[in-house]
Amino acid sequence: MMATKTQKTLQVTKLNQRAQTARLMVIAKYEGLSVSALTNLRRELRAKGGEFSIYKNTLAKIATKGTLAEVLDKDFKEAVGVLIVQEEKNAVGALKAFVDYAKGNEAFFIKAGVFEGKRLEAPALSELSRIPDRATLYAQLLGMLSSPLAKTTQGLNQVVQKLVYGLNEYSKTKG
Repeated sequence: MMATKTQKTLQVTKLNQRAQTARLMVIAKYEGLSVSALTNLRRELRAKGGEFSIYKNTLAKIATKGTLAEVLDKDFKEAVGVLIVQEEKNAVGALKAFVDYAKGNEAFFIKAGVFEGKRLEAPALSELSRIPDRATLYAQLLGMLSSPLAKTTQGLNQVVQKLVYGLNEYSKTKG
């Protein structure tokens, strides 16, 4: 069934709004995947803060005009879908799930994407997906900051213990 002009206009408007506020947009070729495989991908991405949608190429090109995603125009060819992540904190986690899915499915191929206004090809997106998520980075930073403090505290504690042992021995010899 063909979409009416009103439906197409609504799709363009919706995608344009998402493209304007998106932190990450990635285009992937999905030809050959079953509906159940796409549903599983969508479910996994939704849990990570991403959304995978399929748009007509012409409508997607129109919708991305005037947005940071306009640099992806040449990639809207064949059967492609778009991953859109709105929140910055979820961008790398959703991309990681997307890249992992592509590695496990030969019929799924990442073409290119836009991250914070810069066009990235598939290899760069794969590299970006290897960055640990925000929570892991915070934990690593906290560990790095607390390690010298713990060692300093431990060293000061040993000085105090030696002083106590020394005073204890001194009192034994005098007492």
